[in-house]
Amino acid sequence: NVGTGRGSTLAEAREELTRHFPKLSQQAAANQRSAKANGNHAERRPTRSVASTSRSESLLGFKAQVSLSEGLARTLTWHRDRAFPYGRDPHKGESAEQRKDDAAVARSLAATGGEEGCSPLDRECLRGAPVFPCASECRRPERCTPSAWDDVERLARAVTSGCDAVLYTILLEEGAEGIPSATTAAGADASSYVGADLPEEDAGRRTRARCNVAFVSDGSPLVRRLQSEGEEYLDEGDGGGAGLPPLLRHGFWTVLPVSAPSRVASSKSSWMHAFDGAFALEYLPKVSPGRFFGSSVRYAVYAAPSVLVEDLPGLLRRMEDAPPSAGGGSPPESARAAVMLAEERPACDPARRGSACASTWTRPARNDALQTSAYNMIRVALRGDMLGGGLNPVLDPSLLVHSLREEDSRLFRCDVYGEAAQWGASSDGPALEFIVSLHDLWSRAVSYWTGGTVWWNGEDAPAKKGEGDAGEEDAAEKERRRLAESDVDEKERRGGKWMGILSATEVQLFTRILPSEGAGIIHLDDNRR
Repeated sequence: NVGTGRGSTLAEAREELTRHFPKLSQQAAANQRSAKANGNHAERRPTRSVASTSRSESLLGFKAQVSLSEGLARTLTWHRDRAFPYGRDPHKGESAEQRKDDAAVARSLAATGGEEGCSPLDRECLRGAPVFPCASECRRPERCTPSAWDDVERLARAVTSGCDAVLYTILLEEGAEGIPSATTAAGADASSYVGADLPEEDAGRRTRARCNVAFVSDGSPLVRRLQSEGEEYLDEGDGGGAGLPPLLRHGFWTVLPVSAPSRVASSKSSWMHAFDGAFALEYLPKVSPGRFFGSSVRYAVYAAPSVLVEDLPGLLRRMEDAPPSAGGGSPPESARAAVMLAEERPACDPARRGSACASTWTRPARNDALQTSAYNMIRVALRGDMLGGGLNPVLDPSLLVHSLREEDSRLFRCDVYGEAAQWGASSDGPALEFIVSLHDLWSRAVSYWTGGTVWWNGEDAPAKKGEGDAGEEDAAEKERRRLAESDVDEKERRGGKWMGILSATEVQLFTRILPSEGAGIIHLDDNRR
């Protein structure tokens, strides 16, 4: 054990800890004054023993570089970052005073712990603490990176105020001349966007104009054409559009221009970020949409520019469903989906492997290859109990339905976004498969540890010691398990697969994976349904 050569009392350590928290510091000072006034503060001279570092300095050249105050501040910061890696719960509605106190704590710890001068891009200086764009729902207000999304996020929130559900897409290609889904109809009776089933009146017109948003590069031919042709819509009904600029319209989409990365000077880039790849930042609203839409919005539906939904209201109703209980009983009333997407439908027939399928595979980029290798090692350790692993993806991330109501939903989205961002990968698909699998794995583990059952897929809790020989299972029990598993397989074929999401409340949330057949998703780029 090596000391610093300087002694500290427990009272000094307590004072050093509490001074970072204004209210605790004030209370401690008041208690000390009260003790002195009551005569309870007797002067005592404790025995002091301080470690000498003279030999370590002379023989090893060691001299302590971190003071007690700095070390305690670093420790508090580390625990605070791990307790709230994605900031405080925005659903709790903290008062201005609470936010002020939290900011004061952060500033005090950063100043004492040596992080005050750290660049948000320097992860070593920040000791590995995650840093997110300021427009992300995962960011910490005192430590985030600016981006071109900042202004767009505020505008999108104002535009979608009053919407119950929002459909949105992202098209940041500089050469974009149009949004394929804007000029294609899914069918005569299709309801492919929010408000499609409403009458042609003021309410229906406002809903369609405010609740279908496309984020498009401001330098694209599409935006320039819309601006020159005057295809704009200003919501003047019932004062709801007060303060909004003219809104560009393209089909059923309200187009919000975004400054694309390639249009910003590299010396003062407004797309400053700590990620190796640009994908995670450019597609920030896709995976982390919580701050982009009005407080009234319950569901946010991302659809790729070339994707149409045949029945959007029906798709949203599926978010209210609960997974069927494998045992045939009723599922808990609080169970529901936090995110919903579909299985990936292979572009080539997997039953006819050969040149047709092989020609669609290309060597992944370096970051993508590293990410896949790491996931495959984990998959082997878990004996394949994880999504993915093949040449083709398992999930189709071209359509994502998010529930914005629950804090656990936000934490799940931040897990996905943080995972995709840290790899600097060119797609969010592998990270999405990994986090979905990880949450389901831990949800099942927690259920086992608490003596419950994984009722959504028919797994029983493990037998406790003394409840019979684990190696001997009677024929009736084996048959019961076989029937339960076949029942789950049939339900998955018809209604999709349900995978658990870690929750800190009594509400059990799930990722719902719809079967590729019958999901009502139309891919216009290859005419797939």
